[in-house]
Amino acid sequence: MFTVVESMWSPAGTLGQNSQETFTLHVAGDPDPAKDDADNYTKVLKFTLARCATVSPLGNIFSDFSFEHAGYGTGRWKCEAIYKTPELNRSTEDSSFSFKIGGQMTHIDASLATVAAYAAPGKTPINFNKAINVSGVPGNITVAGTERYTPSFDFKTTFYVSSRTVAVPFGGSTSPIQTLADDLKAHAGSVNSDVVNINVDGISLTFQPGELLLIGGDGQKRVGFGDWEVGLEWSSFKNQASRKIQGITVAQQNGWDLLWFYYGGPEVDAAGKALAPKAAVAYVEQIYEYVPLGHILPPQTFGTSTIPNWLVDIPTIDIPQF
Repeated sequence: MFTVVESMWSPAGTLGQNSQETFTLHVAGDPDPAKDDADNYTKVLKFTLARCATVSPLGNIFSDFSFEHAGYGTGRWKCEAIYKTPELNRSTEDSSFSFKIGGQMTHIDASLATVAAYAAPGKTPINFNKAINVSGVPGNITVAGTERYTPSFDFKTTFYVSSRTVAVPFGGSTSPIQTLADDLKAHAGSVNSDVVNINVDGISLTFQPGELLLIGGDGQKRVGFGDWEVGLEWSSFKNQASRKIQGITVAQQNGWDLLWFYYGGPEVDAAGKALAPKAAVAYVEQIYEYVPLGHILPPQTFGTSTIPNWLVDIPTIDIPQF
C-alpha cells in the first residue's frame, strides 16, 4: 500500500509572471518491497502523478516533475512537483488573439460635406457638389480628389494544435499542415464569401461576407511540445448600406469593394452657363476574389488548456488538490 505525504517544507509560492511553486512529496511503500513492488520506478511514478493536481491552489500550472529514491530505506521516494505561471508557455489546444486598429490610405473624389467656401473679392464660390480639388474652366473641369486614411480592424489568431489531433480542425486527405499551407497559398489575399465566426481566447467576432480579408499566415512545429503553432493574420472593413454620396444612394458596398464615381459632362444652369461636373453614376467594384474562409479556422472553441500534452497519457485515479 503506497502513501504520499507533502513535506512541511513546501514553499507557499506566488501567482504572477514567471512565478513558480515547488511541492516536495514523500512516497512510501511497504517496508517489504516484494509486497507492493515499492521499488518499481514506473509503478510508483504513475501512483504519484495520479495524485498531483494539474493546477495549484494559486492557479499555477503543473509544469515539471522530479523523482528519486529517498536514500533512507527501500520503497522510499522523494518527489518534487513544479508549477509555473500559465503565461510561461501556451499549452497545446490553447489559443491567443491580438489586434490593432490599422488602416490604409484611400482615394476619394468627394467629401461628406462642404463645410465652407471663401471667395476672393468680386468672386462667387462655385458649388462643386462636394467634389474635392476641382480645377479647370467650365466645360473642361477635372476632379483630382484626395487621399483619406480609412481605419481597419486588424488582428491575428494563433492556435497551438496537437500533432495528433490537428487533422480534426483542419481536415484534408493529406498531411493536415500541408492542407492548411495549401489553403493559405491559394486564398491569401482573398475575402470571405461566407459568414465567418471567430471564437478565440474569450473574443467572439462575426464577419458577414465581404468584410474579412485573409492577409496571410505562418506555422511552425514547437520544439519539445509535439504540436504546431499556427498564426493567421486578418484585416476587416465593415459592409455599408444605403449611403447617400453626391446625391446618389449607394445601396450596398461590401467592406473590401471599391467605390468610384463617373462624372458626366458639366451641367448648365437656366441661363445656359456651365456648372461644375456632378457625379452621374456610382460604381461598386469587386477587386478581391471571394472564397469561403471559415473552414481555415479550427471549428472548435479553443480555450485555456491546463493539462500538459504528455500528462494525458498517465492514468489518473482521483486527483486531490494539495
